[in-house]
Amino acid sequence: MKKLLTICLLLINAPVYAHSVHHQHDEHTTNTQDLAQVRELMTKARELADEDIYREASKRLDQMKVYSQEARLYRAEIQQHFHEFDKALHTLADSNESINAAILKANILYTQGKFDEQLKTCKLLFKHDRQLTALTCLSQAMSLQGKLEESYALLGKWIESVDSSADMHWSYVTMAEMAERLNYPAQAIAYYRKAIALQKNDLASRLALADILLETQQYDEALKLTRDYLQHDAALLRYVRALNIQGDPRTSDHFCELKRRVLNYAGKKEHLHYDLLAEYYLYFSDQYEEAMNWANRHWKGQKTPRDARLLAKVSNAAGDFAVSEMLKNWQRQNKLQDSLLNRLI
Repeated sequence: MKKLLTICLLLINAPVYAHSVHHQHDEHTTNTQDLAQVRELMTKARELADEDIYREASKRLDQMKVYSQEARLYRAEIQQHFHEFDKALHTLADSNESINAAILKANILYTQGKFDEQLKTCKLLFKHDRQLTALTCLSQAMSLQGKLEESYALLGKWIESVDSSADMHWSYVTMAEMAERLNYPAQAIAYYRKAIALQKNDLASRLALADILLETQQYDEALKLTRDYLQHDAALLRYVRALNIQGDPRTSDHFCELKRRVLNYAGKKEHLHYDLLAEYYLYFSDQYEEAMNWANRHWKGQKTPRDARLLAKVSNAAGDFAVSEMLKNWQRQNKLQDSLLNRLI
């Protein structure tokens, strides 16, 4: 009787179990398909720096039933792109200690100006087998806390000993940033060019290099660097600056387009690029209080040396000396060495 009852129970539960297995299989298949689509979208979004594609990738992630580690990394990267830095760190807290998660976390902490926490995260990278990545991260973090020259020399020697590496791009960018703070513009330009050669559509490096070219009066080079990227507002702004300084007759048409975009962007309730608005009002108008408003809002979320220099430029134009004092204290607390910032404050 017991044996018969057992058989009956198995027969009753079999369809339920089969449905459960089939349902799990469907979810796994759906997740696999969605993840493949997200992977493709993220690759395209990085190449084009296109916010709409990042949003589409985010929607795809929302449709997934179960999050893999790869999906969590994509979610955190999207949050980083939209400047939701604390959310990104929270997402990464649930990830395993993969090297990609640690790199993304270190970059976010750098952007936030949390250099002590960045240093701790960078040290964790040495347990992985990508020594150049670990050393690049560590050099960047140490250079922000009183060891700029030593970090620049250390990473420079290491790069020379490496024939080729997939991680070389970050190393070149880091060397360029350190060279800029050391007031070695020629070296900074050379390293940024190497980084762009590895990743042609690296917009951040392209913009940073354009700024150096503008500061060193290499206007034709700045035009060449940005002219194929005018769909990006920040690149267009630098292109117009170079045209304007040279008195180029094409300035007017390009400026009208820049103004149209900026005013449309400023009218939105949600903003990502406060620094763009601050630069526009700094370089193309005498509305320095408006520039100060956007620069201050940008500083609340992003505190790299580059962001500090922008805030200093705007505060000088606006005559806001309290901000200069704040930046001096911030620089002193971090033991930050930056010859360009020193000139401004």
